[in-house]
Amino acid sequence: MTSRRSESKVTVKVRPPPSFIGGVQDKSWTPTPENWLYGSWYMTHTSQQYYWERTKNFVIQYAPVMNGVWPCTNQELVSLTPLNQPERIYTAFGIDSPIAGLDDAWLCQCTGHLSHISDHVAFLAWGTDSNKVDWVVLYSTPLPGATVGLPAQVAIMSRERFGPDDTMVEAIKEALCAAGNSELTKLVDNLRPLLQEDLESGRPTCEYHVVQNVDSLTRF
Repeated sequence: MTSRRSESKVTVKVRPPPSFIGGVQDKSWTPTPENWLYGSWYMTHTSQQYYWERTKNFVIQYAPVMNGVWPCTNQELVSLTPLNQPERIYTAFGIDSPIAGLDDAWLCQCTGHLSHISDHVAFLAWGTDSNKVDWVVLYSTPLPGATVGLPAQVAIMSRERFGPDDTMVEAIKEALCAAGNSELTKLVDNLRPLLQEDLESGRPTCEYHVVQNVDSLTRF
């Protein structure tokens, strides 16, 4: 894990993408507090070209599958709107299982019609911005040998729809590049803002058709 103080004097602690196979923990990594991830996160920046070219209002909602000993298995509900279908909200639902030996890292297995898609996901950095709003850096990558799904990405997510302030975003990017991981640096170089609108309607809930990925985000 590395710390980077940007020109704005903001310090961001990051870790490079962990080795999901074998689960070797970076001893300097500070885990997120218990239950900290639960609730809604707005994806405000992403390296995934598919998302920033074609979608908006990307939100991930995390919740525990059941009460249990931390870290527990979580459910993940993604929702977004295609730019060319502004009246629609598409969803994807998955189950996130903790990876033994690693903090803040999971195997995400989609369900129903998307059960053939799985990813490894991990948090690479987290904190609060100058407005005391939580943010987190999400890394996701397909499982080795996967032939479906999207390529690896790094994304910045925030509890607020419009994300961390510009100073914090630049500090996060600098710190990620300073981690010394060439793959991560390439992803950071491709980070772009993701459109988030101030919506009046609520977010989708985990109804049966959502959990079964009948109306999934891969179908537009």
